[in-house]
Amino acid sequence: MKTLKAFVFLLLTFSFLLMACNPKESDVVETTEQTIRQSLNIPNSAKQVLILSHAAHMDWDWLNMFPYNVDESGQAYNPYYFGGNTQPADSILSKATENLQNSAYYYSVCEMGFLRAFAKNKPSLFSQMKASGRMRVVGGGITSPDNLLPNGETFFRNYLVANTWLDEAQVPWSTQVWIPDDFGHDPQLPVMLNAMDAMGVGFARIPGACDGNPQDGFNTTAKNLLDTNNGDVDFIWQGADGSEVIAHWLEDHYDQGNNIDVTASDYATPQAIINCGNKVNSSTNIGHITSYIGANQPVSPTPYIYVHVSSDFLLPHQNLVQDAIDWNKSAEGYAKTGVYVVVATFDEYIRLVDNHKNKLKTRTYNAASAATDFAPNPYWMGYYASRPELKILHNKATKSLLSAESFQVLENTLLGTNATEKKTQSAAIYNAWNTLAASTHHDYITGTAVDGVYMNEQLPMLDQTLTQGTSLTQNFMQNITNNIKQIPGAIAVFNQLGMSNKGIVAYDSGGKTSYLNVEAPSLGYQLNDIAAASKGDGSLKSAINPNGDYYFQNSFLTATFDQKTGEISSVIDKATGNNILSANANEIVFYKDSGDIYRFGYETGCGFTEDTNVSYTIQSITADTTNALNKSITIKKQYTVDKITFPYTITYSLRQGEPFLRISTTGTAPNSQVYPQPSYTVMVKFPLASKVNAMDVGTPYHWNTVYPMEYGSNTDFNATMWATHDFVVPKDSNGATLGAIYHSATPAWTSDSNMLYGVILRNTPGGNCSHGYGANGSDRDEHTQEYALRIPSGLASAKTGNPLKEARQYNTPMVAIAATGNGNLPSQYSLASTTGNTNTLITAAKWSSVNTDDLILRTYQASNTTTTETINLAKSPSGCEIVTALEKSFVNSIPNSNCNTSISTVKVTMEKAVTTLKVNY
Repeated sequence: MKTLKAFVFLLLTFSFLLMACNPKESDVVETTEQTIRQSLNIPNSAKQVLILSHAAHMDWDWLNMFPYNVDESGQAYNPYYFGGNTQPADSILSKATENLQNSAYYYSVCEMGFLRAFAKNKPSLFSQMKASGRMRVVGGGITSPDNLLPNGETFFRNYLVANTWLDEAQVPWSTQVWIPDDFGHDPQLPVMLNAMDAMGVGFARIPGACDGNPQDGFNTTAKNLLDTNNGDVDFIWQGADGSEVIAHWLEDHYDQGNNIDVTASDYATPQAIINCGNKVNSSTNIGHITSYIGANQPVSPTPYIYVHVSSDFLLPHQNLVQDAIDWNKSAEGYAKTGVYVVVATFDEYIRLVDNHKNKLKTRTYNAASAATDFAPNPYWMGYYASRPELKILHNKATKSLLSAESFQVLENTLLGTNATEKKTQSAAIYNAWNTLAASTHHDYITGTAVDGVYMNEQLPMLDQTLTQGTSLTQNFMQNITNNIKQIPGAIAVFNQLGMSNKGIVAYDSGGKTSYLNVEAPSLGYQLNDIAAASKGDGSLKSAINPNGDYYFQNSFLTATFDQKTGEISSVIDKATGNNILSANANEIVFYKDSGDIYRFGYETGCGFTEDTNVSYTIQSITADTTNALNKSITIKKQYTVDKITFPYTITYSLRQGEPFLRISTTGTAPNSQVYPQPSYTVMVKFPLASKVNAMDVGTPYHWNTVYPMEYGSNTDFNATMWATHDFVVPKDSNGATLGAIYHSATPAWTSDSNMLYGVILRNTPGGNCSHGYGANGSDRDEHTQEYALRIPSGLASAKTGNPLKEARQYNTPMVAIAATGNGNLPSQYSLASTTGNTNTLITAAKWSSVNTDDLILRTYQASNTTTTETINLAKSPSGCEIVTALEKSFVNSIPNSNCNTSISTVKVTMEKAVTTLKVNY
């Protein structure tokens, strides 16, 4: 049942009032299926309706950089890309504005980076576009984001930054998400979409989709949806936590209707799409629409059928309204089939489907019934690891901005920052998020753009954002430190995580790195005695075995290193006495990869074979064992691959009190630019004590269980790769944990028997076998990948939140700053902290984008059940509200989550994994 605010939102959408999304409650009118049909002039007699939808797909950058894609300004790496019906964004949107003069025409825009540029470059046309009342924001992010690789917070901020601009421009977001070009999807994407209050999501690329050929053995998902008895391309997509969104799969990709005005062939039945063949040729619009209906109608569960009519940077079709008129008047059209055709957008379509929600099946990942299972990945897998620097910088920049936001609130609260300065600070943070948001693009963080775009736009933008975030964070921390009431011999330690933290951190002083055993409260700081923090408890030890192998041990584990190979020869879990490895680990292996930047060679049938001719020599082994809190060993190796030498540096570190061994690997992926000389994927191997039966892995904002699966028929290596975040927890057939990998930006992991593989480097421009799809690109740079190997003892299950918390403590360390100021601030301060439930975590703390006097706290809980948590606040609140991740009231899926305040606390009931809390002061 819709609330008053829901009615208000729908009124805005279908009455086409051009105002911000905060209308008066007196404007309430319920929008029903009938009012939508009336607005589209659909006759009551029409039992079925086909919607032809116009919207160009516009990549932020891919073959050319963003400015060139806007108006052909700046550097072009593919100057022949635009021409004819393919035009830059300003030309596309200008033509769409012209078409909107026809009252039967609707147009939608997905990527707000381009709409914002259009508004700036052509303000009068933008005003005309708005005034038409028939332009819809379908998508609503700065760019159309990938949803497997971006940090979950940056996925949100892509939409939050864009919605902030939309509110200023007085253009409402439709609450529909449009991601048609993503190369597979996060199985737990509904978690993020539900938190944003999205109503629907449209996508194309899933396993088995025809445009992803060959995908041998991975077409079950597509077959399920195209099954005319149990299928349907419209369904309720449900996450593990119960989050739901209306999903629409574009069964014939996002350009199905693009041929409507030319002679071309179409799929005319669902079976033809399953077979990826047997198309029907037509030279008329009537013939094409007949094929669209034949392919889509049998698997459309409601009276509505959707066909997208466009492609990449394509000018709007000029005859689309006439095509609909021709069909509706033709004896072979409406009169014969009973299907009426209109021009509208994905927004109208999803809202019409929503009126028939009871006809939609609910589908989940790894469901008990195969008929309702929905596995949206893998589609392609190689891009998980292509150009790793993009993944590394994206995650570092995200953490730097989250830190800046938290410490801005901390500084403002403690120092009483004046309104002008607070506004300046907030603007700087917003601008940094605006720059970072573009990196979520499905041809950006994925590493699938051409070399010029990668080197001259993508890397510089990420470097800029990281610099901005780091500078802002340092300024906020320093301002606070300068005003702390000092204690002799103390050091200030800051913790950006939304949980208390303690452990060993590196401290740089005068160019010298030392290690300190410190602690700090959730989202806060604490003075630590530097002398006491420098001392160890004697549990961390190192020695050399009689055979020359080094070993380190602390209270949790003993790790031994093979001096002949530079690899880990054993890791003993001291609680059980068991070696968690069955052979040497962190072995670096080089695979000849005939794939491309999108796909591993074994995905394309092009070959993926370990190069057994690789040799290496150890150049040096250097141990640093003098510190009582951190002991490390660095091995420098030189590999000879394809007659060329490549240096690699591997560092292992063990710290006091940590149940994991830290690993850093630096090197370059070999590649020859002359085909058929091989390109390479570089992996590390961890042979575990038992066979891996399943893995719990982190997703952008939740976790998921994945299983070993073969991909294709490659004989050397064909394990399905998974895109992971923060943690990878392999388990045996009894469900027992075999260990864990923690990482920040090494997302491609898989298992085969007892072997755990992680991809650390790739350089695969593509040869003759895989050449022909998309962009080609190389990566000859040196990269450093950091990850950690954890013992199983003491590691609780993913649903407790324990793996995520430990992973965050590893990859988001505390920061120690010399305390040299002289003020009156207390020696310890926490902005906000959780109590009671161990599975909850505050993942973001910031001032509201709507009212900068309101505090936004994003909370996460891993249990997949409703959880109640009490949050302690440094400042007593006057009220609270559960809001969307875009910091607005819910209008679609009204949550059962709730909150109430008391002195210095907020009690929150969290129904789903992600809850956003607005605290009023």
